[in-house]
Amino acid sequence: MTFCPNCGNAVSEKFPFCNKCGKPIPGPTVPPPTVPPGPQAPVATPPYTHSTIIYGPTPSPSPPPPPLVQVVRPVYVQPFDVNMIKGKTLIFSVIGFALVFICLVTPWYYGTSEYKTEYGAYKSVGQMPLSVIYGSEFQSLVFSVTLVLMIFAFVLTTLFLFLVLMNISGLKFGKKIMKMIIPVAVILTLLAPIIFGVALPPAIKSDDERSSKANNDDYTAPDHTDPSNSFFGSYENKDEYDNTSTNNSWGGGLGWFLSFIAFMFLLLAYINFRKIKDAL
Repeated sequence: MTFCPNCGNAVSEKFPFCNKCGKPIPGPTVPPPTVPPGPQAPVATPPYTHSTIIYGPTPSPSPPPPPLVQVVRPVYVQPFDVNMIKGKTLIFSVIGFALVFICLVTPWYYGTSEYKTEYGAYKSVGQMPLSVIYGSEFQSLVFSVTLVLMIFAFVLTTLFLFLVLMNISGLKFGKKIMKMIIPVAVILTLLAPIIFGVALPPAIKSDDERSSKANNDDYTAPDHTDPSNSFFGSYENKDEYDNTSTNNSWGGGLGWFLSFIAFMFLLLAYINFRKIKDAL
């Protein structure tokens, strides 16, 4: 037996409506089925970690590192004594000037001939400076060209020495001229002996050929070393019948060798002048 929730009339449980007011009678509330609990899956626990608790204000983040700056170390330049370099320039210029002058008056070529017999030996020496034009056409041309080159070198060296003395004494002028003339003097003192040594043997040969042609003779090259095929050399000719011998030698003279030494001193003067050209 159940009661109507609207009018309170007793209604059989078999009827879904009240027989008095006609309202539906709610059925009995059926609780939801219960599900028996199954086995629970094990819960993974994190490994033990040691944590440090910091009490206080939160630290501010650290600033970024400064950018890398490449440090360029200055190159150490060893100072030099200007007065000492001036003195070297003057000394080298004076020596170069003197050597060029000596080259003009000393022999550039020599030739010796020694004749030996059973009674004794006789020796003759020939020294040929540039100031004495030696030989015929081509040989004299070689001597003339070499003489002109050395005269120009002497004039330029003299002018350079004069300007060095003026600038050291306090008169500041002629630096551009000094910068131009000393390299030319250096080149001329080196070029003159090279031209002389290279050009003289073929010049001697050409003169011998011209001399033979002028005498209506056929030129025959010697079968031994002679001045027409080498700048330096020697040759000995022995005559067994007369028991005599002739020893000939030739080559560059003192002036020819001194020209190379003059070149070195003028080059040293130019190098030292380049160091102090702004201080003069």
